[in-house]
Amino acid sequence: MEIREAGKPATEAGYPWPSRLALISAAPMLRSMRDLALLPKAHLHVHLESTIREATLREIGARNGVSVPDRGGACGGFRQFAEHNELVRSCLRRPEDFSRIAAEFCADEAGHGTRYAEVSFTAAAHGERLGQLEMPLEAVLDGLAEGQARHDADGQFENFSEWDHRKSFDC
Repeated sequence: MEIREAGKPATEAGYPWPSRLALISAAPMLRSMRDLALLPKAHLHVHLESTIREATLREIGARNGVSVPDRGGACGGFRQFAEHNELVRSCLRRPEDFSRIAAEFCADEAGHGTRYAEVSFTAAAHGERLGQLEMPLEAVLDGLAEGQARHDADGQFENFSEWDHRKSFDC
């Protein structure tokens, strides 16, 4: 087995090792190695608003009278990221909107094998924007509790500041 770049032996491709590595002798170890995709994961510092599914954003936006343009693929930089998050915030208006994205976050994380996640949510900013200071946080906590129960997650709430509420849980 050779490691090659554009059809060249590894040494010609600029790698510091010989073209025939000790992969042949390592082959038994590689065969017994677990699939890394199956290992448990931790998701640290994730912003809940950034995890919304595209289909969910479109449904919530339509229900709340907000036009959601086609994103056209991956984020093209910080400006596009910030604009998308502003669009998400403008779509989130009702308790069921907040609960849904929180429950779907749990489902998605469980599907990726995440065993621990720390999610950040700007509850006070949403509450001030909507004139209902407690509603967004209560709805998100309800959604996280629903998602955790459905996906065998067990967690604890931590309030880090007035503006930033985080939920940590072990799945």
